[in-house]
Amino acid sequence: MNGQGTLTYPSGDKYIGEFKDGEYHGQGTFTFNDGAKYVEEFKDGIIWNGEVYNGNIKHKIVNGK
Repeated sequence: MNGQGTLTYPSGDKYIGEFKDGEYHGQGTFTFNDGAKYVEEFKDGIIWNGEVYNGNIKHKIVNGK
């Protein structure tokens, strides 16, 4: 997959955003089945820059860490 799209897993997790070579890559939102969300940037399938939150920020990710 390349470009913009939505991927929904049987668990209820969902990614809406950009893909490159079948991986999450670019801007997107991954929503976990418990309602927590990761919003911002993925790089080669890895959460790269952004925040994971469920109401309040749980943790911030910078350059994949």
